[in-house]
Amino acid sequence: MGLDNSVIVLFIIMGCGVSIVMGWAISHRFMAQTEEPQLHPDAATQQAQYMREVRLRHHDVLAVGMGGRRALVRLRPEYLVHPGERR
Repeated sequence: MGLDNSVIVLFIIMGCGVSIVMGWAISHRFMAQTEEPQLHPDAATQQAQYMREVRLRHHDVLAVGMGGRRALVRLRPEYLVHPGERR
């Protein structure tokens, strides 16, 4: 009594998956890991500062859009323009 064709195909697919995982594990273990060079030593700090500025800008825009102009302590005039308008 032989195995069904679908079972044979399933075993072949599982064997391919196992061989891929083993190949990755062997190459990951024995190949040298290269570190990615950073363009600037303080790139993470600059990125964090930029994202903080973007978040604050969008919070101001949302507050102005929802009618919370009085809630803003320091309202900058460039944020009073609605998206799509030009000055």
